[in-house]
Amino acid sequence: MTATSRLQLSFRARKLKNASGIFSKSNPFCVVHVLGDFPGREEKVVCVGRTETVNHCLDPSWTEMIMIEGYRFGKPFYFEVTIYDDPSPASTKGTRSNLSKSDSAMNYMEDSGIVSHPSRSNNEKHRALSSNTLGQEKKPKCMGKVVFELGEVLGKKGNVLAQRLNHGGTIWAHVEKSQSITDGRGVIHFQLRGLRLKNRQAEILNQRSRPFFELYRKEEHPSGAIWNNVYRSESIKSLNPFWDAGILDLERFSNGDMDRTIKVVVWGHQRKGRHKVLGEFITSVRRFIDAQAVRGNADMERAFSLLDKKGNQVGSIVVVKAEIVYPESYNDHANDNVKVSQSESNNDDRMKPDILWQPISSQNDDQDNIKPSVIVHPKPELIDYLSGGCEISLALAIDFTTSNGDPSVPGTLHYRNPSSLSDLNYYEKAIQAVGTILSKYDSDQMFPIWGFGARFENVTRHCFQCGPQTEVHGVKGMLDAYRDVFSRPLTMSQPAIFTEVIRHAASYATKKQTSAQSEHKQAYTILLILTAGNLEGIQNTKAELVRASEAPLSVVIVGIGTHDFSSMQFLDEHDPEKEGGRDITKFVEWNDFSSNDALTDEVLDEIPDQLVDYFYTRGILPLPPVHCDDEISESSLDTQQLLENDTED
Repeated sequence: MTATSRLQLSFRARKLKNASGIFSKSNPFCVVHVLGDFPGREEKVVCVGRTETVNHCLDPSWTEMIMIEGYRFGKPFYFEVTIYDDPSPASTKGTRSNLSKSDSAMNYMEDSGIVSHPSRSNNEKHRALSSNTLGQEKKPKCMGKVVFELGEVLGKKGNVLAQRLNHGGTIWAHVEKSQSITDGRGVIHFQLRGLRLKNRQAEILNQRSRPFFELYRKEEHPSGAIWNNVYRSESIKSLNPFWDAGILDLERFSNGDMDRTIKVVVWGHQRKGRHKVLGEFITSVRRFIDAQAVRGNADMERAFSLLDKKGNQVGSIVVVKAEIVYPESYNDHANDNVKVSQSESNNDDRMKPDILWQPISSQNDDQDNIKPSVIVHPKPELIDYLSGGCEISLALAIDFTTSNGDPSVPGTLHYRNPSSLSDLNYYEKAIQAVGTILSKYDSDQMFPIWGFGARFENVTRHCFQCGPQTEVHGVKGMLDAYRDVFSRPLTMSQPAIFTEVIRHAASYATKKQTSAQSEHKQAYTILLILTAGNLEGIQNTKAELVRASEAPLSVVIVGIGTHDFSSMQFLDEHDPEKEGGRDITKFVEWNDFSSNDALTDEVLDEIPDQLVDYFYTRGILPLPPVHCDDEISESSLDTQQLLENDTED
């Protein structure tokens, strides 16, 4: 599996600890470093970006999104977020800037290696230093830091995870797939003008307001829909302000969704950061573009009414300019309001997404007049299904045949050293490695664990329950259930037969998906078979896998030990065109990998494509982003307290 599409990271924080003393508030900004698959390896740390500075605020919602590339399902992906207090924030006519990255802070951080900015030339840095000598530069203070694992964020409902910062306060990370249209990606050019805005400063010595506006895009989160700030203008001392033209990446503005809901809020600027809302209006990206003025910059017929909290009109906003511009490589567009930077070329060069065909019945009995209705849907990715709340469940099957050796003898595959129980045997290492990754994508953390190849009461069982419960909680529960088998009187037997376990797993996966569908959800199951080999009934096993491919199921087989695994390779070599069904099987040998990360990366390599193929070929598209009343799940803090604190703010 190749790395997934670009991902957008956005952040907001609450109750940060003030680092600027008692007479002022901090000016926080975030710096994001990718730590790779294991935090602590300095040679792999890469700075991927920083947000803008939000002045005089301890509850910031940053507009600048950080783009992440290289995430692979099954491979840990850690990133560190550090919040700094900008000692000399840039000022754009008195308000918070759209991308406030002050010279002194940037110079210090670039020279210190905290962050690099290739876009700033040496001449630019020299000019900045001429006005801010090194002796006068102030060091940005760290307000706190925290490490996230990207898979853990994606596994949470709504792709949102909150954690406490080490210096106090809480930060929320939200991940969303970047719906980029081409490698070049489009941008939106826009310019707004205010007309007859209400003066909020009239009662103060006849002063005039300095209005600025902010753009928000609507996002669905588990605790409800929120507005994510994506742009701030400069402030202008006028009640008919003509703000500077702005340019935003389309993926940042609306993530390519023309029908996405957006909001424009106009504020009256206050020096101490306590800006007052003048009014707002809500629209969609498409309507925003359609409202572009055609009769000059005071076109009241197309203007949006600016309303205060009571619904009273407090002015009008004219969209002087709004157009989307794509790079020259993009030619496929269907909206008349979308401006393309080159003329349309041959249709053969256009992007051609996968098509789902859905025939519709005709009232005319003449079959020649029946035409299919074409519904065009670009083929989704795993992250699209995860964002819609699709849960990935793990079912575990363990080999207890004599091929493993006597579990009481050191060096055999099931042996556990009684004097050092913290040392894991081969099976425990595999359970922990794969279970730790997959458990992140299952909200209830309940997993079935089965065994095969053991004799109970003189009967060889080819599928039996491990532990006293039908499902166990988390990785620890799986390990405990596995160990519980050895506390009962059992005799390892022969042969190793997979068919019953596969049949049972297919039934489990089908019931799981049926139950999920009844609740307007989706579910997919991965059966992990850990075996010492010597499989019997290869053709029967192959046939059972073909039948199981009709279920929302993938089967991963991990060979433990040094036995002959040639039959497993045969199971992995499946040709759907000749044998029917989906390709749902993956086999790997434990001894081929030097680390758990390398093992899980290979084990889960084909899962994303298998999951997408199962749903997509059945016309089951990803659900909309999760919107529910559940609490945000967090590993390090009491969620309910967090939500209450956030509401109080």
